[in-house]
Amino acid sequence: MRVNQLEQMKITITSWEDVKFYYEELLERTINSAQELKDFISDRANGDNYLSQDFAWRYIKQTCDTTNEELKKSYESFIDKVQAERSKTSDLLNKKIVESEFADQLDGAYYIFMRSAKRAIELFKEENIPLQQEIEKLTSQYSEVVSKMTIEHNGEEITFKQAEKYLKDNDRAVRKQVREKVNARREQDSKFLDELLDKLIDLRNKVALNSGFPNYVEYAHYSNNRFDYTIADVNSFHDAIKNIITPLCQSIQKHRKEILWVELKPYDFDVSLYSKTTNDCYKNSNDLVQKVSATLNATHPGFGDLILKMNDLNQLDLDTRKGKWPGGYNYPLAMGDTSFIFMNASTDSYGLFTMLHECGHALHHYYTSGIEPSYQRHPGSEVCEIASMAQELLSIDKLDNFFPNKSDYNIAVLEKLEDDLLIFPWISKVDLFQQRLYTNIGHTHDQRHQKRIQLTQEYPVDTRTGTYEWWTEEYMNYLWINWQKQIHIFDYPFYYIEYGIASLAAIAMWKNYLTDKAQGVKNYINLLKTGDTKTMPEIFQEGGVKFDFSSQYIQGLMDFMQDKIDKAYESLDNAEDIKN
Repeated sequence: MRVNQLEQMKITITSWEDVKFYYEELLERTINSAQELKDFISDRANGDNYLSQDFAWRYIKQTCDTTNEELKKSYESFIDKVQAERSKTSDLLNKKIVESEFADQLDGAYYIFMRSAKRAIELFKEENIPLQQEIEKLTSQYSEVVSKMTIEHNGEEITFKQAEKYLKDNDRAVRKQVREKVNARREQDSKFLDELLDKLIDLRNKVALNSGFPNYVEYAHYSNNRFDYTIADVNSFHDAIKNIITPLCQSIQKHRKEILWVELKPYDFDVSLYSKTTNDCYKNSNDLVQKVSATLNATHPGFGDLILKMNDLNQLDLDTRKGKWPGGYNYPLAMGDTSFIFMNASTDSYGLFTMLHECGHALHHYYTSGIEPSYQRHPGSEVCEIASMAQELLSIDKLDNFFPNKSDYNIAVLEKLEDDLLIFPWISKVDLFQQRLYTNIGHTHDQRHQKRIQLTQEYPVDTRTGTYEWWTEEYMNYLWINWQKQIHIFDYPFYYIEYGIASLAAIAMWKNYLTDKAQGVKNYINLLKTGDTKTMPEIFQEGGVKFDFSSQYIQGLMDFMQDKIDKAYESLDNAEDIKN
């Protein structure tokens, strides 16, 4: 295939001109049969994979060091000199495929690809290209600003990730001091980030209007290829979270207040309720890799070998450091079966589960890497996040190498399960907040803040802790700037409800796994292998679970989680395990 020529030539992409010849041949190619159309789609995909991998490394490198201007220029150069022409050419190629006289002869394996290609044609507007280029550049500004945020503590400059261990400290005075420093540092850039969000909202709204949508909410739903559910379904899900999950979360938080014996403050949000120490569960990133590999292999032989392979290929960047993008991700590398895992590892259980989460994504890419055409390797985020979240839960009973002390293990499991519930109200708040942002163009920063307050009152549970029974100036300030830490609001709008949908499926898969572990792992692998070759309900079915937002279904899963939390709490060895 022609892509081999690109690889053999080892082309350094500096502009569209470097690869234009490949796509010109595709545009000029005569297609005389259904098989030739399939070959055409495959050749096109291979060319796109070559470009995607080039872009992937540019993105990865600049997130690893946001202070490096050359890496930033390299990333933006691709956006400026390649992406625009690539978008135009992609539209022409989509039309050539869809309009081919042999399109209706393609077998069912191409159904998902064809419906996505048709939607891409509907959405493409050349006038949106410069807007989308500007959006990408602005989102990188967010990363730059946030990655530079550090504080001084104990005579040392530390990143926010490094500060997290102090926010978990059992000494309330330490937590208060560090939280105030973090808040003060965030506040320095708060106005800039609000103004940056203004620009992003304006640009995205223009993209939506150009594409014939009344607002970006509807555009995002459509462009994210949400074929199998509606915005109304999403809002029904929010109602279920409010009516079923939030009360359960509030009971968890009431328990927190009872144990801490304090009126909860923002600096009480992260401290362990049950442990008097903040013991690390691994020593460093290398220790994390080795232990996670062993855990994954215990789940299924070969799972962990993939992570060791990626480590040998230098495709893991796990340590936190100044100037590094603050988030975490798994970036599938299109030209092979491995990914790049990026995270800012903390040495506690949160860092452990984050690594397991990203490993789930890596396994997903590995199992789909042979699917043709390659466009159908990666389904919607609703499915991709099942791969990651389910892996976290399937690993729970295989963490002895991290927690040789049974009490530490019991505490880690309990806090993990509580966090898995506490995230739901935050998911709703983030999604509904964004709906408000993009349906009320021209709102003021104060109006934006008032919406934050309203949503907090409607879903009165923080991600980690607490019902908010006090509305002090201190809390208001915290609430204002706390939203700005959510990367998705800036970089990936409306990529958040997917976590909620996927979390339901992951919980259901774990429930099935506990009934029949062998079948549970088989279901997990079946879901991974399916890629994007079926509809979303069908992919869920491959995993042995339902694609269901109904209150009855959600209630059943929450009853299961409540039971597991109750048993996890009962498993704590004795009263000494609990803070007093």
